[in-house]
Amino acid sequence: AKTGRIERQKKVFEKDGKSRLIRTNGKVLAVSDFCTLSVFDADTLDKIFEIKLGEDLTDDICGLAADDSFLYACIRNGGLTRIALSDLTQSSTVIGNASSWSLAVWEDKLYAGTVDGKLLRLDKQTLKTEAVLPLSRQNVKSLYRSGGTLYAAGQDKKLYVIDLPTFSLVRKTSNIHPMMFDIIGEKGGVLYTVSHPACEI
Repeated sequence: AKTGRIERQKKVFEKDGKSRLIRTNGKVLAVSDFCTLSVFDADTLDKIFEIKLGEDLTDDICGLAADDSFLYACIRNGGLTRIALSDLTQSSTVIGNASSWSLAVWEDKLYAGTVDGKLLRLDKQTLKTEAVLPLSRQNVKSLYRSGGTLYAAGQDKKLYVIDLPTFSLVRKTSNIHPMMFDIIGEKGGVLYTVSHPACEI
């Protein structure tokens, strides 16, 4: 990352795609391609396994997250599937009527931002929704966690800051970008965001 050089590269998909999500737990890379979830070794980029979680665009993968033991995939229209990395056992449930495009994990909780503007807190073991925090009337499309703080980017161009221990909204800032944006990381106390439609960081 310091030099910007490509250390390892491997062609793994037959077709170009713009809908893929990539998440890692440091050991594996989980990559979604519509309904298919592919998992690669993070060091060698060798494919470990591939599973199909749906049949068509009505049940494709919208959100994705990973921890040391599981992968979590949000399925269109409120579905959630958990895949155990040890034996690929799947557990599926419905967490609502709205799709979730963003997921984040913290301790024993899973957080999902929904397209109807809500933030859900779920128990990672039972996959049950414990609490709902309304944030907006529009999509909560990007989540980034730093310690016990969760940053949420809304399609309404607002940045929401949530305290996870109390699951409460600390503050919100309007007009972060002129168009919708994503949160890409934090360094030195500075939060970085990118708006692809507005072509700005």
